[in-house]
Amino acid sequence: MKVTALHGDGQREAPSETWTRLLGLELAAPRYHAYPGPDHFIEAFDAQCYRRWLGRRQLAGAGGLSLYVHLPFCRSGCRHCACDKVVTRSRTRTRDYLEQLEHEIAMVAAELGGGQKVTRMYWGGGTPNYYSAEELARLAATIGRHFRLSPAGDHAIEIDPRDAEPQLAASMAAIGFNRLAIGVADLDPDVLRAIRRTQSGGRTGELIAEARRAGFRSIGVELTSGLPGQTAASFVRTLEQVVAMGPTRITLHDYRHRPERHPDQRHIRVEDLPRLAELTLLHARAHECLAAADY
Repeated sequence: MKVTALHGDGQREAPSETWTRLLGLELAAPRYHAYPGPDHFIEAFDAQCYRRWLGRRQLAGAGGLSLYVHLPFCRSGCRHCACDKVVTRSRTRTRDYLEQLEHEIAMVAAELGGGQKVTRMYWGGGTPNYYSAEELARLAATIGRHFRLSPAGDHAIEIDPRDAEPQLAASMAAIGFNRLAIGVADLDPDVLRAIRRTQSGGRTGELIAEARRAGFRSIGVELTSGLPGQTAASFVRTLEQVVAMGPTRITLHDYRHRPERHPDQRHIRVEDLPRLAELTLLHARAHECLAAADY
């Protein structure tokens, strides 16, 4: 069975900036699935507050843990991106981040009690595969020393196909991942130029085939609707290319235009974004295309 999901992190999300702007709504909600939520991280939320939140989980006698690991680094910035990212080529900076992350893993594990079972794990970014397979394996080994990853759990990692080294899928499967989320956005050349992203469907298709051979339980492709220059016809062409690759899951995210928060989006003109009528048609055509392909 193939699955289509809107907002693929599995959480409720406020309507996209496109829809809120057109409908005149003023809504704000955290996008990520962290615990505590990002809206709690203010100056008053100090180390003691964090310990209390972790203690609440112990008192609740909850089951398996869900871990989210943020790897924020990218080699280049895409104009449409709304992720918390750092564009850098400094290997010193990225290695320092890994070391600090390992310290944090140890501290959180100590607060929760060693050997806690993990039933869900998700590594996002940024671009997690900015790091080499060896560096990612080291990070996974650190988590493995402090937590118990359930073999039957869902363990996912986001991958940018532009930076995917050969046999990356096999390397990720070997360290315990069984779900892959491949960030594509779109495959139309004009749309890609507008968001300053260079890629082709070829490497994405190769990566999906590699992941299939490596035995991944779920292979997802993440697309974005509402990008500058995007039309219903161009997006259907992208969907047809992606469907032909045979991923398990196709996720459609709405573009959120918030240039006051994401500086790279200042290069995108509001007048270049699809209007309500075009966006409505785009969603309808996407639904028809995916349903016809049994998604």
